[in-house]
Amino acid sequence: MSKEQARDLAFKEEKAAWDLIKTSSNPEDFYSFLQRFPSGGDLAEAAQYRLDQLANVTQRSKSFLAAEAIAAYVDTNEWQLGEIQAALIEAEARDYATDQDMADLALKWNAGAD
Repeated sequence: MSKEQARDLAFKEEKAAWDLIKTSSNPEDFYSFLQRFPSGGDLAEAAQYRLDQLANVTQRSKSFLAAEAIAAYVDTNEWQLGEIQAALIEAEARDYATDQDMADLALKWNAGAD
């Protein structure tokens, strides 16, 4: 791959990430974007501008918003990992619904549909 192709690919990846968050009002989105693409030129500047605007509107410092975003990220990931680990333990113990359990549940829910 040539340098130009690599640069184009990197820009497309960054642009796709930016398009996902550009209208967000969640500071975590912008903080994560800036961490992933710290020297992204125009897009990083746009993320920084949005973060500045959020800080201004919320009357909070960018540091506060970044700390809040990090805390939210950690909470979300801890919760997800905890749920995954619990599901794996249940699966290893074969503690899951059987086909009959699912059929009974379907009958229960369909009974009131008439």
